[in-house]
Amino acid sequence: MDKRFNNRQYTNQILIVLIIFILLFLFFLISENTFVSYRTIINNKILISLALSIIIVFFLLISFYYNNITSTKKQNELALKIQAQERKIRNEILNSLNNHNDYFCLVDSKSNIVWANEACLKVDEYMIGKNINDVFLTINELHGQESIFQNAIEKKQTISKTKYYKQDATHTTEKYIKFNYTPLFNIDDEPIYLFISAIDVTVITQSITSKGRINSVIEASEDAIFVIDKQGIILSWNSSANKIFGYTADEVIGQPLTILDHFIDFEILISIVNNYSTHSIKHIDLIPCKRLDKKMFVSFTVYPYFDETGEILGISIIVKDKTDIVLSQNALIESEKKMRNLALHLDNIRESERKQIAFAIHDELGYALSSIKKDVEWLQNKLNLEDSNIKTRITEMSELIDTSIQKVKDISLNLRPSILDHFGLAAAIEWQAGEFQRRMSIRCKVNIEPPDLNVEENVKVPIFRIFQEALTNITRYAKAFRVDVNLTLKNNILELNVIDNGIGIPENKINDPNSFGLLGIKEKANSIGGIAIIKRNENGPGTTVSLRLELNKSNIIKNEPNRK
Repeated sequence: MDKRFNNRQYTNQILIVLIIFILLFLFFLISENTFVSYRTIINNKILISLALSIIIVFFLLISFYYNNITSTKKQNELALKIQAQERKIRNEILNSLNNHNDYFCLVDSKSNIVWANEACLKVDEYMIGKNINDVFLTINELHGQESIFQNAIEKKQTISKTKYYKQDATHTTEKYIKFNYTPLFNIDDEPIYLFISAIDVTVITQSITSKGRINSVIEASEDAIFVIDKQGIILSWNSSANKIFGYTADEVIGQPLTILDHFIDFEILISIVNNYSTHSIKHIDLIPCKRLDKKMFVSFTVYPYFDETGEILGISIIVKDKTDIVLSQNALIESEKKMRNLALHLDNIRESERKQIAFAIHDELGYALSSIKKDVEWLQNKLNLEDSNIKTRITEMSELIDTSIQKVKDISLNLRPSILDHFGLAAAIEWQAGEFQRRMSIRCKVNIEPPDLNVEENVKVPIFRIFQEALTNITRYAKAFRVDVNLTLKNNILELNVIDNGIGIPENKINDPNSFGLLGIKEKANSIGGIAIIKRNENGPGTTVSLRLELNKSNIIKNEPNRK
């Protein structure tokens, strides 16, 4: 390139000298007043003009030659300096590539490797001079490589191709390698080298793949999922968010989160934006969503996400539509309320019927049996009892009537103890405890504070039935020999504790849906606004059945009738 430039420069200078020579020659030839003194000596005008022109041209040639030498020297010095800089830059580039973990190599037009960095040489330290296909490609991978090289040269641009290597004996982990084929040309635009770089893009590829999968999952999610930055600006928005809030991604991305304030309470939105200052996950459940077409309830799960240094980048928000759940729960609660009201109503009816039946049996059947007993006694006095058969028969009839009268009393008491109606709750519990102790031979100690404790009808009957059921369970399962009963009323709080020293209730039976007796105790307590707790004793064997009930003043009767 420098030689051709110099040749063109010399040609131009010679042409300039010739042109000057011709012009000077013509000038001296036609001039009448020039060098008059010389004409007197030499009368040849042409020779004088020619001689003068040659002398001037000679000096011009010397001047041009000197300039050429000086210019050529400077150009050579500049060229050497540029070449030195190019060599330095090339060496620095090669050193940089040489210390790189990725693969770099130069391939000539015959596909032979002429240079490779250290990473390449680790694959094959003798690869210089070998064909690149023999070094990097297997037989199955050779197909198509020549077309890639040729295509890069023809298009005069870099061609990239990413190749996947699965985990096998050669590769300890799966890898994605990106090959870049860059053709290099000389000044005549002829290809001389192909620069090949092989870069491990496994992390980037897997990250992109993972991000694509996550985006697919987010987009397919039935929950609204969106992301905001620390300033509360919405960065992403999935299709489910569109369904819940009615905004498309194009409408909300770039907008502040408070754009949703006509759906969600503004204070809640502000608390979500301010959550970036903490590193904890925040749950906000059952938030009313004010839509015009229907009533909705949603829950928010808010959690910040971080960079590698732990700096909070923004907040991810998951919004679940819990409308169906809330409506189902409300329906279930309403259904349970109706069922409890129905059960309470049926229990009240049953209690009323038991009371009526008990009174009917006690009054009417008891009265009838008492009358029959008197008639039998009258017959016994009137008849001739010398006949032993008649005497025996009348005696048996009288005993049978006495037994029937006692059974009527027992049935009446079991249906509805009259003592509960006539003398109140405390007396009824003392009587029931005495009957329990008499029948079961289990010591039963009763403590009532205050002694004259009594409550209204709507409260005392369920409490008495709870006490009865507790004694029934002790009889059936406890294997106890001692029972302590404490009934107290303090500061309008009534507490009933029935404590036995038996084997103790198994833990799995406490909340067993098939333990109907315990369920009955809990439901009766709930029906009057109390809480029933059944548990094993902490300081010893046995079980404790506790009832705690807060009473209204109207439910408390301060002066109980005297009881015997």
